[in-house]
Amino acid sequence: MDEKVANLDKLEETEVKIPNKRSPPKDKYFIAAILLFFLGLVNQLPTHFFLVASDYWMYKFRDPKNATYDLDHKTYYQKMFISVSLAVPGFPCLLAAYLSAKFAFRIEVRTRFLMTLGIISFFFVAFTLCIKINTDAWQTEFFVASIFVITVISLCHPLYNVTMNAFMSKFPSGLIKMTMYGSAMSGIASTCLQIFSISISHNSTDIAMIYFSLGSVLILFTLFLCYVMNRSPVVQYYWLEDQGKHVVPSHTLKDFKNVAVQIWPLILILVIKISTTGMGHSNITNLVVSQGYEDHKDELWYSKYFTPTVTYLGYSIFSLIGRFFGHAYITRKNSHWFIILTSVRAFVLGPMFLFCNAQPRHHLPVIFKYDFEYMILLYVYGWSESFIMTTHILSTPTMSGDQSEVAFVLIQVVSNTMSTIASFVDPFYVKLL
Repeated sequence: MDEKVANLDKLEETEVKIPNKRSPPKDKYFIAAILLFFLGLVNQLPTHFFLVASDYWMYKFRDPKNATYDLDHKTYYQKMFISVSLAVPGFPCLLAAYLSAKFAFRIEVRTRFLMTLGIISFFFVAFTLCIKINTDAWQTEFFVASIFVITVISLCHPLYNVTMNAFMSKFPSGLIKMTMYGSAMSGIASTCLQIFSISISHNSTDIAMIYFSLGSVLILFTLFLCYVMNRSPVVQYYWLEDQGKHVVPSHTLKDFKNVAVQIWPLILILVIKISTTGMGHSNITNLVVSQGYEDHKDELWYSKYFTPTVTYLGYSIFSLIGRFFGHAYITRKNSHWFIILTSVRAFVLGPMFLFCNAQPRHHLPVIFKYDFEYMILLYVYGWSESFIMTTHILSTPTMSGDQSEVAFVLIQVVSNTMSTIASFVDPFYVKLL
């Protein structure tokens, strides 16, 4: 009997070591890289689509008596839509984040991806099909319905994020970066598609129809990739084999406490970064108009192209550039420098957006009235955020050791908690103007 037990022990040891003995398979046709890229892309894509569609919201919530909208004289719904759409999903998403962190492990990863992307696809496509409906007579109801759709889609993000973070934690840093690049490209993709749609038509509802239809294609394509992900040898090597040889337990509170002690500088950086988000992009920046708008309201650059091009595309490009500079730099010894850098960005650069040419305003003066001043501030803000967060994510496996999956889940919970708390202040910053 003892000999049989010894043989079983040796067999178990052999099974655990098998994945480490053979070299990783080549990512033929870059299937794994494309999958991780699109997982990162769709992580923020639906949210970006609703934010970037400023022309559509300005038109839908204009004064119905007028055929067009005036960016210098926004209605209440025009002014508050972005802030409310960021604030309302806050608490439900926080609850969803905690439930996801606690119980998500019970559902297989591929199933979780299919569930979340399936729900997002359904509501995104349904919203797209309703774009051409005339809502001038019931703007309040349309406002509520739009917020509801955004909230439902946002509720899927915690489970999607927890799943994506746990999934990518098993891959090498090169493939993890593909997810980061995809996340950065979500802003560029949504903005470029908005600009492309504007170039095809000047009618706001036609623009939105083209725009959201293209977004639906991207989300559905990612859903397809998740459906066939099991066929990738790279996914099988890094994820499926590991899952087949280990029973994933529920993460206990003690696990989270131990990891929190290990990565506390990363948690502090995250808290500081999120705390002043409402002062900057995109809660305030979506209200900024060009210095030349008042004299050139009929020109497309000032009325339709400025916000998607300068505010969203420019920001996304510099955000992408910042990701190329990010590496696993943060250690316990040098973490104080990154905490200082994050604090300067949050508490010095962030409040400066309140003094840009965001309209309408009734209290604070406009100090940075020129477009180039706004652009420099916005792009430095975007680059620094991307650099800090990419460095933050890539440093997580190093600082957490063999508890990287727990660390990523903890970071996601902290991020959702802080985002919820900060989102309730977003409407206040708009009214502060």
